[in-house]
Amino acid sequence: MKSAKLSFFIASALFSAVSVPAQASSVKTVTSQASYSNTVSNIAQNLSINDVNIGLTKEDLIKAKNFNLSNQEYAKYKYIMEYTPRGKWTPDIDPVIALGNSAKTEEERTKYAKLAYKQRTERERLETAFAITMIKVEKQNDPNSPRWMNWEQKKEFALKDTIVMDDTGNANTELVNIYVDPSVCVSDSQCLVDMGRTLQAKQPHTQLKYHFYNATDASTKQFKYSLSSKHPNKLAGVSFVDNGSKQPARSLPYMTVSSNGKTQTISLR
Repeated sequence: MKSAKLSFFIASALFSAVSVPAQASSVKTVTSQASYSNTVSNIAQNLSINDVNIGLTKEDLIKAKNFNLSNQEYAKYKYIMEYTPRGKWTPDIDPVIALGNSAKTEEERTKYAKLAYKQRTERERLETAFAITMIKVEKQNDPNSPRWMNWEQKKEFALKDTIVMDDTGNANTELVNIYVDPSVCVSDSQCLVDMGRTLQAKQPHTQLKYHFYNATDASTKQFKYSLSSKHPNKLAGVSFVDNGSKQPARSLPYMTVSSNGKTQTISLR
């Protein structure tokens, strides 16, 4: 009797062990089928690209319209991102650029280049308009900020409350330190103009030093060439310090002006 009961419990345990995974597998299969059904029901159009069926959802059709692409072109973009190395190389690339990079003919490349140019210029127009409005709002809220001053006004602001001339009429030594990332500055025409002004404003009693952050040999060489080509007679006594990649004290570029024991800091952005 005991042997029969023991056999019954063992059989029950074995049945449970087998049936649980089977049940879990069944649930997983049902879930997968439901997910597939939802995906299929959301498909608005099916198109064939290189003998591969590409389904476009309603959202895809809206995106195609907003990128000025046909449904066929957007399906081709989805094919490119799913089935070619482009999807691995640049997974965040936009549809127009992806199509242009994958074009087979010059006519196709030209078409997408023109479309990309149109979209880029429109984006820049909108971003510039917003930036101008942002500056307008900032000026209204902080009209006396050094941010709106030209170079001479900034320097005057930095030197206010300092005595440049001592009692004998001799100029005190003026220490000017410029902190800049040359790798960024050499590709920013306004930054190079501002750096040229710092050098142009140097007086005989000024000790001028440029502090570099994140500099490379190429950017350092280009930065120095930009200064020397426009103001060759001002480089005497100017020094350059490479601070490596350590975090600067403030947002670059900025300068400090010290005179008569007082120091002022000015943003050059």
